[in-house]
Amino acid sequence: MKIHCKHRAFTLVEILVTVGVVGVLSAVTVAAVGKVKESAYKAGDVTAARQLVSAYLMYPQEHKGQLLPSNPDPEDRQKVIIYDHNGNPVSRGVDYDRYVFRLLPYVDGIDAFYPGRSQVLLDAIRDDPYDVALFPSFGLNVEFMGGDYDEYSPKYVGYDPNYKLTTLSKSINPSQQIVFASSFQHSAEYEDVVDYVGLVNVDAPHKWSSSYNEEIPGNFGNVHLRYNQQAIVANLDGSVELLGEEELRDMRRWSNVAQDRGNANYKP
Repeated sequence: MKIHCKHRAFTLVEILVTVGVVGVLSAVTVAAVGKVKESAYKAGDVTAARQLVSAYLMYPQEHKGQLLPSNPDPEDRQKVIIYDHNGNPVSRGVDYDRYVFRLLPYVDGIDAFYPGRSQVLLDAIRDDPYDVALFPSFGLNVEFMGGDYDEYSPKYVGYDPNYKLTTLSKSINPSQQIVFASSFQHSAEYEDVVDYVGLVNVDAPHKWSSSYNEEIPGNFGNVHLRYNQQAIVANLDGSVELLGEEELRDMRRWSNVAQDRGNANYKP
C-alpha cells in the first residue's frame, strides 16, 4: 500500500516507522521533563530544609540557649503567645505545641514548610491552622531533640539532658545529628490533592518495625525516602544531605546518647 503526496509516495511501513520514532521521541521528552521537575522539587526541598534548620538554630538565641522543645513548658503555654500564618493567636492545644508555628517567626513565611509539590497541599489547607501545623514536608526528630514537657509521656517529662539534646553546646557531633527529615503519611482526605502528605514529627529507628514500605509509612517512623530511595535530612550544624535506608537506621544519627556511647543500635 502506498500513500501519495505531491513529491513522492510513502509506504505504510515508512508511515509506521515515522509514527514509532515520534512515539519514542515523545516518551523520551516526557521522561526528560519528569527528571527536570524531580530535580527542581529536590532542589526546593533542600533549600527548605536549610531554611528550617537555620530557623531552628536561631530559636535558642532568643531562649537562653535552649533548643526548641518538642513539647513546650506548660508555663510557656500560659505566658507566650504564638501566631499562625494568618496572624491569629494559636490556641493552647496541639497545634500550639507543634514546631511549625513556633518556628514561623524565624523563616520567610509558611511556604518554607511546604516546598515544591507540597505547595498544592498548602493551598488546600491554608485556611485550617490545625492542618497547616500538622502536615509540613519535614518532620522533627521529636524524641531526641529539645526538651519535652509532654504530660502524656511521663517517662520523658522535663528537660532531660541525658536523653534529649537541649543545648547546642552539648551536642557531640552536630554534623551527624538529625533535626529534620523528609516525612510522609497516608491521608485519605488529601490523596486526590497531592502525591504525598508530610507529617510534623518523625520517629527514630528504634521504633521502626520493618524495612521501608511506602504503603505503611508508620513502620519507618514516617520518614520518607523521597528521592531515589533517599530522605533529605537537616543536621544540627546547619548542613543538609540525602541519606538512604541503611544510613538512617544508625541511631547515632538521631540520638546524642547513641553518639556518646558509639552505639548505632542504641535503644532508650
